Formats: sequence, structure tokens, C-alpha cells
Amino acid sequence: MIDLSNSKGGWWQRGLRTGGGWLAAGLLAWGLGGCSSSEVHPHDPVTARGGVSVVLPQLIVVTTGPVAVLVTNGGAFSAEFTLAFDDRNGPPLKLSGVMLVSGGKVRAEFARVNGKALPGGDIDVIWDAAAHQGWVISEALQGYGRVNDAVHCTNVLVAAAAGGAGQVDGHPVDRADVTLQCGDGQNIKLVLSRALDLGRLPLQMQLVSESDAFGLGLSKVQAAKLTDDLFLPPEDFTKFANAVDVVNELAFRQHEVNNGNRGGAPGQTGPRSAAPPGTQ
Repeated sequence: MIDLSNSKGGWWQRGLRTGGGWLAAGLLAWGLGGCSSSEVHPHDPVTARGGVSVVLPQLIVVTTGPVAVLVTNGGAFSAEFTLAFDDRNGPPLKLSGVMLVSGGKVRAEFARVNGKALPGGDIDVIWDAAAHQGWVISEALQGYGRVNDAVHCTNVLVAAAAGGAGQVDGHPVDRADVTLQCGDGQNIKLVLSRALDLGRLPLQMQLVSESDAFGLGLSKVQAAKLTDDLFLPPEDFTKFANAVDVVNELAFRQHEVNNGNRGGAPGQTGPRSAAPPGTQ
């Protein structure tokens, strides 16, 4: 269980507390920050707690930032995961799915939020840590868009943490304080519980910050042989101009469905207009 009850800060927009930390910076660099909590509509699946315009940008920034940096250094594996965000409007927002890692690449398949199907359908975030680029894939849209890292980590500092040895999901672990130094001068500080029998793979990861909070937990970790095509978007999916357009399209269609408009009906795939020249 990841405990966020003592976190002082929170997240970014639409009812999540706006902080001045790296999460807010990453979302702003992505062009997705700056909305106020007054924009929350609790019965609208787009802006409500757990809505696609709330959770998807956060998933992308976290997955392509500290998660990718800290889980891609060892052997190939598959695992189940839970990603929890602090939220002032209620208990932590918990997202879950399956994570695949191989050769410096990570694929996070997000399927559920607080135990329910993710609004807008399953979302996959793929990240290539060496190339500093990846994709966001939407099953509902049968489409994908490229994403670059908004927060680039340039150095990792590790120190032993208080609390000593223990066990997580049946694995012996140690604890470590980790600081990720970013290219924009910010530092991301986390506490990790690392599995000693899995090459010190972090099974738990918790952000230590005055303005942001999230926690990641991995379970059922298994060594795996993963093919390269798992870390690429499907060839028959439609290419959007970028991942921001994927977020916007999903939000638009959820809003249309909520208002009873046929334009956002489930089953419609691809963008409503062709990608600009030069983006194919």
C-alpha cells in the first residue's frame, strides 16, 4: 500500500492542487497546465476526478520522467503496477495496469482508475529512454501521437535511506533516497524500496516534495522475453500530429458522448481532421 496521506502538496489542475514543482513544469512545457479548479465538473467524464483530461497528461509526464529513468536499467520484465496521485478532492487517485520493460524502453498499459475502466478506453504510454522520445497510444481512437520528454533528467544521486531492510511483494528490499537532477535545474527527490533479488529494481517509488505527490508500486514482477514491436505503435493505427492532439481528441469525444452528440460516439477512430503536412 502506497501511503500519500501525509503529502502536503498535490497535482496540477482541474481540482488537483497546482504546485510549483517539476510536475507542473512538465505539464506546462507540454502545453497542458494552467487550468483552475473552478473548471471541474463532477458529472462530466472529461474534467471530473479521473477524467481523461485530468489523468492522461499526468500519466505521460510521470511515465516518461522518473519511472522511465529508474526502471529501465536492468533486465527485461513484465509487472502489474499501481500509480497513485495525491488529490485534495478525495482519496488518492489510483491508476493500474501492466508495465513492460526491455532494453531501456518502457511500455505502461493503463487500464483502470480507482478500480474502474479508464475513461476513454485503455491508454498505452511507450518511452525510449535512450532516444528521449515515445508515443501515446489510444485503443479507442485507434491512433497514436509522439511525445518528447518535457522534464529531462541528467543525473541520478543515490543514498541509503532510513528504515532498513524489509519485504515487498515477497521480495527482500532495501530503501534508498534518490535525487534526479533535471536539465532545467530542478531536482526530483524520491524514496525507493528496491528488490535485492531483482537487481535493485524499485518495487515502490514515492515522491518527496512540498508541492507534488505520487507513488508507484510494482507487483508480480516476472522476467520476460519482449519483442521490439511491443515498444512501437501499431502500423495500422492513425498517426496524430503529437500526443497533445491525442489528449485533446479523447477529451473532445468524451465531452460529445456526455452531451449525447453522435460525433463522439464510441467506435469512431482516428482524428477528426488529417494531421498537418510533415507530421506523417
